[in-house]
Amino acid sequence: MCSTKCIAIYSFSGILFLLFVYTLLSTQPFFITGINDVNVAKTSALGALGAFVGMFIISIVGICRSSRHVLSSDVIDRGAYYRLNVNLDYQMSESLS
Repeated sequence: MCSTKCIAIYSFSGILFLLFVYTLLSTQPFFITGINDVNVAKTSALGALGAFVGMFIISIVGICRSSRHVLSSDVIDRGAYYRLNVNLDYQMSESLS
């Protein structure tokens, strides 16, 4: 479960960074040195942004699915635990009589 949360945080920070880079490339590309073709750089930034958005969506779905699974198994485990306590109390009272 920690891995999906880590991926969500990583991809969200990647989304923010690439939005900044794409905005900078679109409005003021002269601040970024070493780029030969600005259009290719903008296309690459959009492609990477799409990959990060996809990873973020998949990780959010994974977090939601795992939280449902943990919730349902927790209810089942607690029910078995209480039933186990009742059975042990009954056996103890029977052996003392």
